Amino acid sequence: MNIGLLNPGAMGVSVGASAKAGGHRVLWASEGRGAATRARAVEHGLEDFGTVGELCAASDIILSVCPPAAAEDVAHAVAATSFNGVFVDSNAISPARMQRVRQIVEAGGARAVDAGIIGPPAWKAGVTTIHLSGPEREVVAGCFEKGLLDPLIMSDKVGEASALKMCYAAYTKGRTALLCAILAAAIPSTLKRVC
Repeated sequence: MNIGLLNPGAMGVSVGASAKAGGHRVLWASEGRGAATRARAVEHGLEDFGTVGELCAASDIILSVCPPAAAEDVAHAVAATSFNGVFVDSNAISPARMQRVRQIVEAGGARAVDAGIIGPPAWKAGVTTIHLSGPEREVVAGCFEKGLLDPLIMSDKVGEASALKMCYAAYTKGRTALLCAILAAAIPSTLKRVC
């Protein structure tokens, strides 16, 4: 299977490497990308297809792993190519934004899968998971069965994986903020040193 990766940043390249470990071709688009991204892609054997349009034409699945603020822009860029495969949004966005992304890519002809990655870049087994929801979730999970990224299948409801990711982030980041506030209340002079 041909898997197009947008974009191979620190997390994205590990997701691509995990799919590649399963015997899939992992493609990317170098147009407009920086030297560090190009170096990561070359290091991990990703195939450069130049533009997003060429990448989408050659791919069965598109994986979007980008800064959350760019999620809808990436979806619009893919939809503009009339990509009709499976579009996987793996970004830390809310369920409501995931629904907007779904609407954008489905209007272009694709089918959406919601993915929530929990953990650091997947370079060690048993540490990083990708939760998948949506009708095509099992197809996407099959791409990662042999890599270091652990797929966990959820329901067929697009938005469920994003909700889990949002709750996990709220718990972990909220807990840190709460502990800092407690420490600051106990010893005000420590606030500047630890938070």
